[in-house]
Amino acid sequence: MPNVGSGTLTQTPNVTTPGIGHIYPPILPCGSCGIPLDRYQELMRLPIAAFNGLNRPEEEPVYECSTIWKQSERNALQLALCQAEEMRENELTYHITPKYDVLEDLEPKNPLILPRKHLIKLGLQTITDISLDVALILGANPNFNDPVVITVATTVTDTSEIVVYFHGEDYTITPSSISISGGVATIKIPRSRLVKPELLDDRDDHLYYNDNNNFIDTIDIKWVYYDETNPAQYVCNSLCNTPTADSACTRITDHRLAIVRHHAATYSNGVWEHSCDSSCHCSRSLTVYALSGKRCSVYNEMLTIRLAHTIMPNAPCSCPTVHQYWQNDIKETDVLTPYGRTQGAVDAWSMDARAKVGQGGKFPNTRRY
Repeated sequence: MPNVGSGTLTQTPNVTTPGIGHIYPPILPCGSCGIPLDRYQELMRLPIAAFNGLNRPEEEPVYECSTIWKQSERNALQLALCQAEEMRENELTYHITPKYDVLEDLEPKNPLILPRKHLIKLGLQTITDISLDVALILGANPNFNDPVVITVATTVTDTSEIVVYFHGEDYTITPSSISISGGVATIKIPRSRLVKPELLDDRDDHLYYNDNNNFIDTIDIKWVYYDETNPAQYVCNSLCNTPTADSACTRITDHRLAIVRHHAATYSNGVWEHSCDSSCHCSRSLTVYALSGKRCSVYNEMLTIRLAHTIMPNAPCSCPTVHQYWQNDIKETDVLTPYGRTQGAVDAWSMDARAKVGQGGKFPNTRRY
């Protein structure tokens, strides 16, 4: 049987991968959040300008909802989404959306089972600049550009590796689409997602959509990828007089169970070559750089949203549609689960109990009162 690696799971704040951790300052930092606020707005079919705190009179109400959100409401929602996701991942033992982890202090057994299942790839997360301080053409009243379109030359060929940031910040912006053709990336960003971070607060004088002074005018575009030539390292025990780290060649033998094999090796000219261990003879540990998690699905995202609703003592906003979702999700049932006994909790647990790695579709063990 493969050996389960014991050690410490260290997750670096992930605000780089598209769809992961997209939050506006000064919202509570949450590196583990896989569902950004922008995705909640899309899935709940909320008016995009109003959701981002903007007053846009011509915006058509969606399902009779034209509520202009406060920053505190978005903060509370983001916190609930993070909590719900953490609850599910602790139960499942894997990420419900792809995330990057630095797995430290692993016992270097062979083969090795990593603590996070559904392994996608191994490699050190690397961020390089594509273009910084890129000017945005917002347009002028009444002909505003929405979405705002940016084009930039790049050698990147995978759109998922192109990430947009607030200029000079670590916070990301969620584009509506990214495409690459002929060495040129075309990025489209809804105007309402470009509000200046310092203006996002609980103001009584709502920000106007038609005032360009309310929006940022530059962004940073970066390449975020996982360097497969540096997937893991052997690290000498701190008791060594001269601590060293040796590179490790790793091979994924089972993605779902996150089983890998490894050996000391060096990477040169496109190939791995076996190498001897370092001169350090004390005990060693293994550090692995991993991207893992389930692929995105709307159903899975909605389960997290519904579980988040059960955590919130009040409805996220006064929008009738959101309020109706929240009321349904917080209804008490006679079924007790690790997530609680509300309808949203029961529905999420019923799915997750079957989705555990190794559970084989066993029906959840619930209690009735």
